[in-house]
Amino acid sequence: STASEIAFKKPNYPVALDYFKQLEQTAENPKNNAAAKIGIMRTDFELKDYNGAIDYAGKVINMDKPGNELINEAHAVMARSYLGLNKTEEALIEFKNVATNSKNELAAEASYSIANIHFAQGDYKQSQKVIFDFFKNGGDYPVWIDKSLLLLADNYTALKDNFQAKTTLQSIIDDSKSAESVKTAKAKLAAIVAAEEAEKASKTVPVEPVQIPFDGNSKEQKKLFTEPVKTEEGEKNHE
Repeated sequence: STASEIAFKKPNYPVALDYFKQLEQTAENPKNNAAAKIGIMRTDFELKDYNGAIDYAGKVINMDKPGNELINEAHAVMARSYLGLNKTEEALIEFKNVATNSKNELAAEASYSIANIHFAQGDYKQSQKVIFDFFKNGGDYPVWIDKSLLLLADNYTALKDNFQAKTTLQSIIDDSKSAESVKTAKAKLAAIVAAEEAEKASKTVPVEPVQIPFDGNSKEQKKLFTEPVKTEEGEKNHE
């Protein structure tokens, strides 16, 4: 199992997968057999064999006393794999399981992923609700806080609340320790400002004065520019 673990960490996933499969077949020790199943689950996911990853995640969950941490990891692998297969509803169920039962960074990832699915479905209010719940209960995971703030700004933009979107992005620019997050926030902020400027410009397009060519100096033309003279009699008639 040491060789397979080295291959996994290197990473040389196809080699690692072969080792883990051999180990699963030959291991007489239940502990080694469990290690093989866990290894196959992780390696299948890294190799984007999502159906294989889901299959082995199920086997890991059904092992004898796998422990909560491993169970949560297996559900997370299932969730990510369903997402990779575009099976959004199944992914949502698994991410909710992880968000509810996990107490570590997996829960933060799951909350973000749930919010992102709602955003992709156009359910911006629900996406915001999940993000706010995460901020209230989710712990200190800077990567997922930044990702969630960026997603929150996208929700505000989609809801045409540019003020809140810009405020949220500015908070990332001011507070984030991640250069990548700051760069993304600046790009999103610039895009909002550019869209606002374009909209403003479209509303204030200068109107070209209409020029009417005139030939000569006819009475008809003069009438256009001569105000009618009010007479006392005309005013009386109006009254």
